[in-house]
Amino acid sequence: MGNGLGLTAEKIRAIASDLVDHLRVELTDTSDRRGWTDKNIYALQSFNPEGFALECSPWSAADGSDARGEFLWDFTSNVKGTGLLIAVESEWRNEIDEIRRDFKKLLYVRSPIKLMICRVDEKKVFGACICDELFKCMKDECSEFVPGELFIIYCRKWSNDDGSNGDIVFQLQIEGEPVHRCITAETFAAL
Repeated sequence: MGNGLGLTAEKIRAIASDLVDHLRVELTDTSDRRGWTDKNIYALQSFNPEGFALECSPWSAADGSDARGEFLWDFTSNVKGTGLLIAVESEWRNEIDEIRRDFKKLLYVRSPIKLMICRVDEKKVFGACICDELFKCMKDECSEFVPGELFIIYCRKWSNDDGSNGDIVFQLQIEGEPVHRCITAETFAAL
């Protein structure tokens, strides 16, 4: 069996690790609300894991125009002909209800890597508190998950006093190897 992407749980972790390393370098000052989503998406578009020809689709306008809009998630990256590799939600406001609202979208997408980028203010919300809330959200909202899928909570903390990257990252991988089946029917059957 396996999945169309040929991914094992270990390979999903390796790609996710590369993604986090990439974001630590590429995500620069995203402190203003206006540039938050744009800067996150531009950083994501430049991620290209070895062995994959990714097609990135931020802002997929429903009418086919160049108008800025979202197709449920803020960003997706797929391997043509096989499916999504990464689904991303990004929330600038550091209010847990807003972060939870966006995170819920990731619970319902079939993607091996699910990334939530959020902003933390040490005076208001700590990364561990966000993880506790999002873990509770997972348990409350869904009873089952796909084996091998990996959730990343990427908390933007800005820079440390010495100028180094202060971001905090957490991950949770669902136990087991990814399993997907190919279509075996000839076509849709009339009901």
